[in-house]
Amino acid sequence: MKLTGSKTDKWLVVTVGWLITISAIVMLMAAFGSITKEIIALAVLDAFILGIIDVYYVSKKVISKVYLGDAVVEFLLVLAWGFVFIQSPQGLI
Repeated sequence: MKLTGSKTDKWLVVTVGWLITISAIVMLMAAFGSITKEIIALAVLDAFILGIIDVYYVSKKVISKVYLGDAVVEFLLVLAWGFVFIQSPQGLI
């Protein structure tokens, strides 16, 4: 919070943090097993929505501009997962 600013609803920060962690664990498990179209959808939609939320709330001056760096990473993840989707064998999708 030193970097991004204080939070009024810390419970919400913790809740969202856990939800993101759970999604990341599922994606890591798939990376060592099999990546299905559902995993790709989860990864792309998670990253896309998180990036959009960052950009929107920075534009409304609700959160710090430092979150734009996070948005860039999120959109790069969308592109990376899109590449995985395009390059996937026919049996995957």
